[in-house]
Amino acid sequence: MVEKKYFSGFILIGVLAGVVAILDWIGVIGFPLGIFSVSFFYIGSAFFTAFAVWFRWRALLAIYLGLLMGAVLAGTFTIFAFVLALGNVFGAIIPMLFFDNKIFNTELKSIKDYFAFIISATLLQNIVSAIYVLGGFVIFGIMPVDRKSTRLNSSHVSESRM
Repeated sequence: MVEKKYFSGFILIGVLAGVVAILDWIGVIGFPLGIFSVSFFYIGSAFFTAFAVWFRWRALLAIYLGLLMGAVLAGTFTIFAFVLALGNVFGAIIPMLFFDNKIFNTELKSIKDYFAFIISATLLQNIVSAIYVLGGFVIFGIMPVDRKSTRLNSSHVSESRM
């Protein structure tokens, strides 16, 4: 009986990780453009919230593994992915902890539940994830801080034109 419970936990983690990998891949190929960028709609975070609230700690492991697999699928995997993927996991922890108690209902049956969801899943989750991941991009040198250091700055006159 105990072996069956652990086996079903592994299946759950595997399925959730696969779904997260595909959602992450969709999120970074830049729909509707089809090129690598940040998508106009990153739908993965909505699923991270639902998975974390429903499946708790197993979902957090699945989200982390799925984000790593999504980076491999998108061709953007680097050693930094091991650290940066934690940003979305930390974000998903927030609504999980909000709804882990008996104060708020995950079925959103009252105004109080809706406000808790908006605060935890819409605001706090995205703020924490964005600060962690984008801060990591800056720290690791993936994303420049100074606009003048990018080639896309059109106000920068090249010396070859002078």
